[in-house]
Amino acid sequence: MNADRRSTREQDRKMVYELDGRPSLSTAVPLGLQHVLAMFTSNLAPILIIAGVCGLSGADTVTMVQCAMFVSGLTTFIQLYPLRLGSRYQVGARLPIVMGTSFTFVPTASAVGAAGGIGAVLGGCLAGSLVEVFMGFFYKYIRRFFPPLVVSCTLVTIGVNLLGIGVDYFAGGAGAADYGSLKNLAAASFVLVIVILLQRFGAGLAKNAAILIGLVAGYILAAVLGGAIITVFGMILINGIKMIAKAGFSERNILVMGLTFVFGIGVP
Repeated sequence: MNADRRSTREQDRKMVYELDGRPSLSTAVPLGLQHVLAMFTSNLAPILIIAGVCGLSGADTVTMVQCAMFVSGLTTFIQLYPLRLGSRYQVGARLPIVMGTSFTFVPTASAVGAAGGIGAVLGGCLAGSLVEVFMGFFYKYIRRFFPPLVVSCTLVTIGVNLLGIGVDYFAGGAGAADYGSLKNLAAASFVLVIVILLQRFGAGLAKNAAILIGLVAGYILAAVLGGAIITVFGMILINGIKMIAKAGFSERNILVMGLTFVFGIGVP
C-alpha cells in the first residue's frame, strides 16, 4: 500500500510538469490555487494604479478590475486551446501561461492617463494592441533584434520608472492631501513587512499569496497598495540586472546599455 502511494505521488509530480499532465485532485487543487493567487495581484495592481491616476470612481474601478479579470481568463483559455487560422497560423501557443495585465506599460499609461484621462489610456491600448498583433506575424524575422541584453535593459528601465510610482503610492498617492502622512507610511510599512515575512519564511499558498494577503491585511488604500507592489517593482529591476550580468559587460554591451538607459530613462 505504501509503495503504491509513493508511486502515485511520484507520478503526480511528473505530470505537474507535463503539458497534458492530469495529476490527482489532491495535487492539482493546491497547485492551481497557488497559481491563481500568484497571478492575482500582478493582474490587479496595474488596474488600480491606472484607475488612481485617472481619478476613477469606486464603481468605475471595480468595472475595470472585472473587465481585466474576465479578459485575462478568456485569453488564457485561447492561449491553452489555440484558434486555428487556416493551415499556417493560429492564435495561442498551447502553453500553460496565464495572460493578464502587465506592469510594462504602467509608466506610459500613467503619463497618458494624467494628461488625457482613462479614454486616452484605453485608446492607446487599442492602437498598441494592433501593433503587437501585426508584429506577432513577423516576430520570427525580427526577434534577432531583441536579444537577452536588450530585454534586460528594458526591464531595468521599466523597473526604474516604476519605482517612483511605487513610492508615491507608498506615501498615499501622488497629489493626495495626506501625502507622506504618518498614517499612510505606517499602513504601507505594515503591509510591506507582512509581504517580506511571508515571502522569506512562508511556504506554499502563503508564500505565493504574500502580496494578496498583505493587501487584505491592510485593506485596499493607495498607501497599502504601495506597500505591496513596491517589492514587485524592485524585483523587476533586479531581474533585469541579473540578466545583464549573464550577458556580460563587453565594450559593445556597455555601449548598448548606455544608449538604452539614456533614451529610456534620461530623455523622458
